[in-house]
Amino acid sequence: MFKYRYFDKIAYKMFIKDQSNYYQLEYFKNKTKYEKLKLKLNNENLEELDRIIGVYGFPTISKFGSEFSETAFFIIQHQENLKRQQEYLALLENLLKINDVKKLHYAYLKDRVLTNEGKIKFLGHNYHLTKSKKQCILMFQI
Repeated sequence: MFKYRYFDKIAYKMFIKDQSNYYQLEYFKNKTKYEKLKLKLNNENLEELDRIIGVYGFPTISKFGSEFSETAFFIIQHQENLKRQQEYLALLENLLKINDVKKLHYAYLKDRVLTNEGKIKFLGHNYHLTKSKKQCILMFQI
């Protein structure tokens, strides 16, 4: 649940829109149509996120809860506009200083921006299943 109940449905819809479009790729025979749809959905989500940020500020853990903060991260992470990613990276860096966003989200976005700038990643990460079949993330500085 989100701390601002008004955003429960909005954030859920944004999250589903973001994540589901990546699972649809295998069903598209025409990759150009898929790329157009993905860009359209990503842009719609970013416009909605920008509206929310304009009124309430960034969806931090303390204001909106960790679920919406994560949704905002995915929307930013999946943007193809490097300038926008750089802007949000600076914002996340400031919020990280007060521990109001997840460190992992900052690390992922930083690596995405560095990669898109043609630079070497700051952190590497891999998914790993533990003996109890729980997923964990192994992070290492490069």
